Amino acid sequence: MATFNAIVPTQVKSTLYAPATFNSQYNFVTGMQLANPNNTTVTLTIKYYDAAGQQLLTITPNGAVGVFQPNVNSLSANVTSTAISSNQPLIMTVNELGPGPISGTYVGLASGNTNVALPVMAKGFAGFVTGATIYNTSSTSPATLTFTYLDAAGNPTGASQTKTIAPNASFLVYQGDTNQNLANGFFGTALITSNQPLLVTTNALNTNSNLFYTYTEPS
Repeated sequence: MATFNAIVPTQVKSTLYAPATFNSQYNFVTGMQLANPNNTTVTLTIKYYDAAGQQLLTITPNGAVGVFQPNVNSLSANVTSTAISSNQPLIMTVNELGPGPISGTYVGLASGNTNVALPVMAKGFAGFVTGATIYNTSSTSPATLTFTYLDAAGNPTGASQTKTIAPNASFLVYQGDTNQNLANGFFGTALITSNQPLLVTTNALNTNSNLFYTYTEPS
């Protein structure tokens, strides 16, 4: 089951991002629905990027459009993030479909932040494990970020990381990886600071029941 919030005016923008876009990676695929709330025809451009920030493909449809990534001709399975630009403000939702019953939804994001808080990080807590896709929204400058875990009491824990992400590139942090140095049963938060605006999409999977949900920051 997947849900998403009503879209508020601050999320209706002429530039939107989908930080996590899948075309068969990890057995996930995504579809984007872009709606035109204006009374004039919209022309938009969709640019796909891989994890290194290399542009893979550009498509330019007119009006409102639904895009299912596996149906996009010539789109590499290396795609990780997507940027949409338009001559009119748009509304966008992104649907994620994984193996079996796994699915999630998030709203397209309009702008990033240099300080991002992730309120739910887990490794084995109540069967949940999380993974976060961190996207550098700058098209010209690398982002140097610091990623720090905090436990439920607000104390630093796990492995603090410093990472440089190329322009338009993304970085996946999976809390289940041993190099995160998180204790099994961990439940806490994460703080990210960066010299460039970032957007983050976090997926949470219950490995016992396949319950799955997604949240985005900033939202």
